[in-house]
Amino acid sequence: MLRRVSVFALLAVLTVAPALAVSATTQINLNMPSLIILYFRSAVNFTVADTDLSGAMLIGANPNNEAAAAIAGFGGDAGVTGADFSSTATATVQNFWGVRSFAGVGSSTRVTVSVSSATLSNGASTITISNPRTDLAGVGTFAADNIVFPPTGFALQLGDVQFDSDMSAMTLPGNHTGGAILIDAVIF
Repeated sequence: MLRRVSVFALLAVLTVAPALAVSATTQINLNMPSLIILYFRSAVNFTVADTDLSGAMLIGANPNNEAAAAIAGFGGDAGVTGADFSSTATATVQNFWGVRSFAGVGSSTRVTVSVSSATLSNGASTITISNPRTDLAGVGTFAADNIVFPPTGFALQLGDVQFDSDMSAMTLPGNHTGGAILIDAVIF
């Protein structure tokens, strides 16, 4: 019985004793390195419809002198007026690249575009691309092959690209492949 009383006495003392608590603050630090993330299109495919070419020849009014030729019984020349067919075109691709960049105070981000493979081919038929230019998305000045802007942090900066194409050596219809534009993104 003595043991029972001492166990009950011990339980009574422990339940009456005040509770103890401890708290502490731990500092959290994150060391973020300079970082640049480049988003890009893996391929861009253009499809030219016949309606896209309808104004390409720039022929003047009454190109074949149809009325005059009908009256004269088709005698004489059927004159064609207007400019030559243009074998060059400028392509603009919106949101061609995107960048997120983290850098120190006073740093900048530069995106540069260049042609890494100028020739698109379909057998002996070729198209040549040249003169790539870039600008921030929606600005549209395309003055240079590079653009400089402040680091963006988590915000995504999009950019458009424009380039020229020479189709004077294109002799076949169909898919011409092999051209490529290189995108370089650096923090400096």
